[in-house]
Amino acid sequence: MTPLISVQDVSRAYGDRVVLGGVSLTLAQGERMGIVGVNGAGKSTLARIVAGIEPPDSGQLVLRRGALVGYLPQQPVFEGNPTAREAALAGMARWRAAIERHQSISAELGIEGADYDALLRQQAEAAEEVERLGGWSRDADVEAMLHRVGAPDPDRHVDAMSGGERRRVDLARLLVSRPDVMILDEPTNHLDVDTIEWLETHLQRDQPGALMVITHDRYFLDRVVQRTAEIDAGALHLYEGGYRAYLEAKAERLAHAEREERNRQNFLRTELEWLRRSPKARTTKQKARIARAEEARDAQGPRRERAVRLELDAEQSGRTILELHDAAIELGGRTLVKDFTIALTKGERIGIVGPNGAGKTSFLRAVLGELPLASGRRVVGVRTTMTYLGQRRGHPTSRIGRNPVSKDRRHPQRLNEP
Repeated sequence: MTPLISVQDVSRAYGDRVVLGGVSLTLAQGERMGIVGVNGAGKSTLARIVAGIEPPDSGQLVLRRGALVGYLPQQPVFEGNPTAREAALAGMARWRAAIERHQSISAELGIEGADYDALLRQQAEAAEEVERLGGWSRDADVEAMLHRVGAPDPDRHVDAMSGGERRRVDLARLLVSRPDVMILDEPTNHLDVDTIEWLETHLQRDQPGALMVITHDRYFLDRVVQRTAEIDAGALHLYEGGYRAYLEAKAERLAHAEREERNRQNFLRTELEWLRRSPKARTTKQKARIARAEEARDAQGPRRERAVRLELDAEQSGRTILELHDAAIELGGRTLVKDFTIALTKGERIGIVGPNGAGKTSFLRAVLGELPLASGRRVVGVRTTMTYLGQRRGHPTSRIGRNPVSKDRRHPQRLNEP
């Protein structure tokens, strides 16, 4: 199958740090590929190179003539300060151009003396382009897509939106554009469970082009992609299947590398002992053996993955950790939580889920004491400490430390897996 896009021996370095060291891959029509790797491995760098935003230091990017590449970055950028509707409509530019071209050619056919054969061919090409981009009736697609991905009011300007809201608007823009190659960098960030499940189905059923997706969401990978590419130490390793198949194949690859390394070490012990006896390289056979031994000695073994253990020093906690009694949380005149009672015990783990705008973050702020309860009581243990990692990078309330409480102690998302 002819590839839509081909990456050939691409390298990229920042200073003396090589993030991509001669990687190659191809994407064909309808193919869905996941890109995985540790943070800083070069996944987003590869995405920007494929999208044509960042040039490689060496290598070549080959795109099929006329193919459109669409890119969802982690931090969206909008020209000016458009509304959500205007920003999403920008994704329909190619479809509108095809419609206008078809209309213009149709008008020319009514002119006496026109080259009808040539115009009919052009009209058929324009009609084919319109069909490929979603058909003739797409006027309502923008608002429907904004609603589907959980974007805010279509008339709201992007400068007044949160980072998550801006990202959902950008996702809607990309999805309505129906590009030939779609590149998604962490698409499930800021999406609730229902929207993620809808997106999985949409990409499998309604995205006809090629797909490259970077994500730490292993469930998303298993449900969407057909191949998984891992970037590790500047090299790219390709595996068939989603995340589960990738883990199994990677384990086999690492086990094979370990066996080869053991064989190399055994060979080295034998040959180095022979070399210590200072053989005289009088014959071609002896010279070749010495060369093989030196080559094995200088070869690098497989890079071992390091496990990081994170420990937090904590004092012995008391019997009470955190309690909410008949708690109500209100924001902007809207009741988010009412009559809620819970008592957290040591070692307990609780997940919070709900659609966008349901009040998950506001609930956490109330637990932290940043948002006062409309009614009810919040009780925090004397020795309880709290840590909080917000959605935004450098969130001003992201912290670790003891929770400030008064003496009477009464005042006040499907998560992506690493």
